[in-house]
Amino acid sequence: MRVAAVALGVAAVVVARIAQRLGAFVDVRSMPAFMSASECSVVGDTARSAPASEDVRFVAPSLVLASSSNYADLRKDGEAPPGALVLVDLETERTRAVELEGFPADVGFWPHGLDVAGDSTRVFVVNHALHAERVEVFELQHASSFDRARLKWVGGVVLPIARLAANSVASVSEDEFYVTHWLPEAVPPGGTELNKLATQRVFLELLGVRVVDPPAFWVGRTAVYRCSLSKKSCALAFGGFLSANGIDSSPDGRFLFVVDCVRNELNVMRRDPASGALSLVRTHRYKHGIDNVVVSELPDGKLQLQTGNIPDLWAFIVESATHTTPIPGASLVAVFDPAKPDADLVFHDELEVVHDGTKVSGISVAVVWKRGNRVIMGGHKKGGVLSCPLRGKAL
Repeated sequence: MRVAAVALGVAAVVVARIAQRLGAFVDVRSMPAFMSASECSVVGDTARSAPASEDVRFVAPSLVLASSSNYADLRKDGEAPPGALVLVDLETERTRAVELEGFPADVGFWPHGLDVAGDSTRVFVVNHALHAERVEVFELQHASSFDRARLKWVGGVVLPIARLAANSVASVSEDEFYVTHWLPEAVPPGGTELNKLATQRVFLELLGVRVVDPPAFWVGRTAVYRCSLSKKSCALAFGGFLSANGIDSSPDGRFLFVVDCVRNELNVMRRDPASGALSLVRTHRYKHGIDNVVVSELPDGKLQLQTGNIPDLWAFIVESATHTTPIPGASLVAVFDPAKPDADLVFHDELEVVHDGTKVSGISVAVVWKRGNRVIMGGHKKGGVLSCPLRGKAL
C-alpha cells in the first residue's frame, strides 16, 4: 500500500508539472491582452469557406490568401475532403476558393503552410498529397483583383519527409525554398497512432530534460530542408529540433526564423547566400507556445516577427482527445534588428492579442492588416479567419 501511495504521489507530481508547463492553470481571460468574443469577429463566411485556416498571407493590401484543409480528419482517418486556397477580401469580407489552373488532378490537394516569394506573385504551398508530401508552386495572376485572381500551377517538388509530417515553407527566391519537418515519424495512412518517438521526447522535455540530437542523428528527425524547384530536389539544411514548425525568411534571404513549437522557441538562422547553408545565431524562448511566424520589413530596415501563439497547450491536448474544447490563441509582435542578429528581440505588448478560442480555435498564424489596424488570425482547428482590433498602432 505504501509503495502504491508513493507511486501515485510521484505520478501526481509529474502530471501537475507537465500540466503547469503546458499552461493548464493559466486563465487567458485574466491576461492584459485578452479580447472578448464580442471584440473580435470571424471574417465573412470563412467559417464555411476556410474552416481550418492553417496559414494566411497578404497578396494585396486588403487581400489575404488562406490555406484550408481538414488536417484533423487527415490525421485521424487518413482522408478528408479536398482542401483549397481561399482568397479573402478584408474590406468587403467576400471569400472564394481560387481556381488552380493546370494542377494535376491525380496528385490531390490538402494545403498546409504557404508563402509568397518576396514582392513577386509566386506562391509556395505545402501539400499533404495523396501519395507523398510535396510543395506546390503557383503563379498568382491578377493578384490585386478579388474577382479575377487565379493560381497557375508552375510545378511541384516531392519532399523527403514522412506522410503528414511536413509543415511550413519559406521561399528565398522564385526557385529556392526551405521546408520544416515537424514530426519524426509518419502518421499512418489509415489513421492516427501515438507517435512513440515524438511522445517520449516531448514527455522528457516537459519534465525539464532537454533532448538534443547531434548532427549524425538529424536525418529522420525533425529538421529544415532546402529545396529547388528547377532541380526537383531537397537536402537536409539543419536539424536538432524537437518539432520544427513555422518558418519564414527575411526579405533579403540572409536570415531564416524557425519555430520549435513544443519548446516555445524561435531560432534565428543565418543563411549563406552562395551555398544556402544555415547556421544558428540565437534561440529566443517565448512566453506562449508558437505555431507560425510571419516576417515583414519595417521602414527603418528592422524586421517585424508576427507569431500565431497558443497560450494554453493543455487545452490543445484536451481538444485532441475530446474534439470539443476551444483552444485559446494569441498573437505576439516582436522586432528583430538584422544589424544586431544576436541581440534580444523587442516585444510590443500593445500589439499583443489573446483570444479564448470560442470563435476560432487554435490560432496558428497572424498578420497585421495596417489599413484596418487589425490583426488577422488563422486557426488550424476550426472557426475560419478571425479579425481583432489592435490596441496600439500597427508598426
